[in-house]
Amino acid sequence: MKYVVCLFVTACLLSMSASAAEKPSPESQVNSAEFQFGVPFTSPDRETQNTRNWLQKNVQLGSREPAIVGKEREAIPANTDFWIFDSWVSLTNDIDYDGYHSSITVEFDADTVYHRAYVYAILYLSRTDVYESYHVTSVFAIDGDASTDSFVVESSLLQGYPSDEYDILIELYDADTDELVAFTDAYDDADLAFAPLESENYEYVETTVVYVEEHGGSVSTLLALLLAVSAYRMRVRLRTVQR
Repeated sequence: MKYVVCLFVTACLLSMSASAAEKPSPESQVNSAEFQFGVPFTSPDRETQNTRNWLQKNVQLGSREPAIVGKEREAIPANTDFWIFDSWVSLTNDIDYDGYHSSITVEFDADTVYHRAYVYAILYLSRTDVYESYHVTSVFAIDGDASTDSFVVESSLLQGYPSDEYDILIELYDADTDELVAFTDAYDDADLAFAPLESENYEYVETTVVYVEEHGGSVSTLLALLLAVSAYRMRVRLRTVQR
């Protein structure tokens, strides 16, 4: 009897050798969830929520250009009524253990001089200073300089993001006027720099397939004999039990 066992390891679902200058695909897909005060976010019941509806119809994610890019940020007049106090980034879901993650959580604490203000944010990812928007938030409220009203966006990159280190840009807009009122990026906060990311279609799962081949007529004869012996023993046991 001769058994031949072959181990087959599948290759990557898509090529991992993306060009360094490659941009996220126009077919980029991202699933996101929003949280505030530690719970899933519920949009405020007010007229400014119409801004969010307008954004959904008019902002094509992945194609919108940010209001600031790199050194051009210095040309944006400072708005002292709003600012982003701090931001945090955490990465999860590295299926193939290559150091690149397909899930990203961005949390940021926006503040204002007003008692309460309604805002929304646009989040971007960048490779080689090319920024691509990947999420527009709902309209949410910020209360003065409180530290408990930070906003959280959890995103799963489904496709269109080659394995690389990405910078993150957060733009904050006044929900009533659609004016850019604050922003933060890798120049401001090291947490927003060099995030090792890739979309799920750049992950691969190693699969092992085992093949067993049998050669020679003696194998079939031996198997038939073993089956016959097993059947005979089973009949003998049944007769013994019946007696």
